Parts: sequence; structure tokens; C-alpha cells
Amino acid sequence: QRQMCIRDRYYVVRKDGSQICVYFSSGSGSEVKLETTDILYDLLPLDDQKAFEEGVKVNTQEELAALLQDFES
Repeated sequence: QRQMCIRDRYYVVRKDGSQICVYFSSGSGSEVKLETTDILYDLLPLDDQKAFEEGVKVNTQEELAALLQDFES
């Protein structure tokens, strides 16, 4: 049985329909939706829209909080 390393865990902020949602992966390969953000996709610059379509991956809750704070008004 493989040990889960902390580096296998990550968060992804990704577009889901018309909303931007936060997902978490514990390293098992599956992602769990944690929350729907208040980020308004349609008001984002095109570069940011493209990034969220692909998914923005961060490794810690601190990085996630900083990312969300940058985009949530």
C-alpha cells in the first residue's frame, strides 16, 4: 500500500458551467468539489478565463486563500 505524500494533495480552482469552483485531490486521482466561489467568470479577463477553464492548481490552503482573495471582490 502506497503512502500518500503531502505533495500528492492539491487544490484546483476550475470553471464549472458558469461558476468557478474549488476542488481537492488527496492524491487518489479523484477530485472532490469543496465549494463554489463568488468569482464571476464572465467578468474575468480572457487570460484568467482560459486559466480557470484549464484549472489553476495550488498545493496549500494558504495558496488557495491567496488565489481566491485575488479574484473575489
